[in-house]
Amino acid sequence: MPLDAHQLIAEFSKHDWCISGRASERLAALGPQAIEPLVVALSDPDGYVRAGAAAALGDIGDHRAFEPLLQAARNTGSGWTEDGENTEAQVQAVVALEKLGDRRALPILVGLLEGAVVDNHCLAWYVIDALGTLGDGSLASLLTPLLNHGDIDVRKSAAAALKRVAVE
Repeated sequence: MPLDAHQLIAEFSKHDWCISGRASERLAALGPQAIEPLVVALSDPDGYVRAGAAAALGDIGDHRAFEPLLQAARNTGSGWTEDGENTEAQVQAVVALEKLGDRRALPILVGLLEGAVVDNHCLAWYVIDALGTLGDGSLASLLTPLLNHGDIDVRKSAAAALKRVAVE
């Protein structure tokens, strides 16, 4: 008997990236019927659950998830985490927003970048990538200073994003 969306979402709480990846793929395969429970899971206190839900929603690609994904991208979580799962949840929400391709995400992504370039370089890499995908030449003034950032991966992401927005 195939697992339903709620059973698959419960797999995320096992805190195993391999299990979560498989569950996310299976949820994405369920398509629109998984959207509602996945949107609810974006508010879970467990970062693993939020990350898996965001990844599945990105793969489903339904724009009904846009607003909840924006909220999830801003959710930094709270309390102790075992291995950066709150950042991973934000990253997966950003990646999902990038996959949706909705430019309305740009102001939120710009806001996220402002804090992330200071204290969360991993998140910054993904936000910069999403800005490069969704943005246009108007973002050059925001991205250009990042070519001198102290983190090499921030610099690489900024260079790649600048190339993409310059093509627009």
